[in-house]
Amino acid sequence: MENYQVVSEYRRESIQEAVQQFSQICASPLFPEPEKVLKELNELYISFRDSPPEEAPQVLCHGQLTADNLRFDANGRLLSIVDWENVHFGHPAYDLTTLIISSASASVRRDHFMKVFRTYFYTLIDIRAQKFKLSDLKQAFRRHHLDAVLQGLPILIEQICSSTILEADKQRSAHRWAGALHDAYAFHSGDFISDDEQCFFAK
Repeated sequence: MENYQVVSEYRRESIQEAVQQFSQICASPLFPEPEKVLKELNELYISFRDSPPEEAPQVLCHGQLTADNLRFDANGRLLSIVDWENVHFGHPAYDLTTLIISSASASVRRDHFMKVFRTYFYTLIDIRAQKFKLSDLKQAFRRHHLDAVLQGLPILIEQICSSTILEADKQRSAHRWAGALHDAYAFHSGDFISDDEQCFFAK
């Protein structure tokens, strides 16, 4: 629990610093509609800053589960997960939400995130009974969506400022992050268009 509090405080401080930095680089041509991006980011950051701490930590979370921290062999099998300095106890959906938002395009994320959650959930069920339902994971995905977007901002800024990353790769990262930001804002404002069931039946 102590590490959970330390990690939470560190994360909030790094996000605050990143939000301040972002206002200086958001005019970059990498971002479509930079004024809209900055407006939504500032409003969502205030909501994040004023929100109460997460309740009832349940499982061990990596804390920064992105594709860059996964190691695979030549056959695509997972070998290891690296960089555990942000490890803490949190909701079972936390790491999955971070991985999906940081790795998938907006269209893939919107249409297929429940496939990932179903695989995760039923794998756990095969091991032992769980105290939460699949629908709980879907609701948690929306709750943690904003956290994952803000948590990815320092990484995005580092990529944009890097002299070794190709402009095309920077643009893909910027568009993926901005798309996730727009969805987070739509969740927050209640404007997200969804039948609220579609993803449960995705094939």
